[in-house]
Amino acid sequence: MGHQQHEESHKIGDRFPHHVDLVPPLAGFDEDVEEEMIAFLEQRVGTFDLYGAIESGDAFVRYCFASAEDAQAFHSRFAAAAERASFHAAS
Repeated sequence: MGHQQHEESHKIGDRFPHHVDLVPPLAGFDEDVEEEMIAFLEQRVGTFDLYGAIESGDAFVRYCFASAEDAQAFHSRFAAAAERASFHAAS
């Protein structure tokens, strides 16, 4: 990750400290799953942000939330659709 990208991701993490990392399937998420993700996130406009990166050869998207409950709900709802998923609640 470049310096500018690192700074931006740090700013996002400061505002939205709870995150879910999803590694999408090689073929991408099913259209239905993507639509459900969009619907979930649209209900939380202003309370989340996201960014993607390539780390160790794996593309992932980090969904960052202001609320630990929203992050947990997102993880519970979409982790099974991902190649890999992890949830982190800030302490």
